Amino acid sequence: MTSIIAEQPTTGLPKATTDAITAIQARIDGLTDIAHFLRTNPDLPGMPQVYEHAVLVCLNSLDQPADALAEWTRRATTAGADVSAIPDSGIYAGAKLRFGQARIEVYARAELVEGGAE
Repeated sequence: MTSIIAEQPTTGLPKATTDAITAIQARIDGLTDIAHFLRTNPDLPGMPQVYEHAVLVCLNSLDQPADALAEWTRRATTAGADVSAIPDSGIYAGAKLRFGQARIEVYARAELVEGGAE
């Protein structure tokens, strides 16, 4: 994938500036990977919402949020994402799908994905 940041010499720039450019480029690359993942998986349930820190997908309104969560994680793993559980809060459960330096968080109320709807 071609970067949207034009390659330019970094000679003479302060290290903090070159580090910032590297971090920005890594975040852009991760967001580009997320956009590609969403574009190629339009049938995944839920409505992704874009925030500064992550793309969030709440599955509470679905009939089978546990199945939806499993499908998101399966497809993200296939796409090369690093998948991990969202730390247990007692309220929500889900997964972080990391695409480089950007992530999708897919979640639902804990009782809907851990113990089934009651």
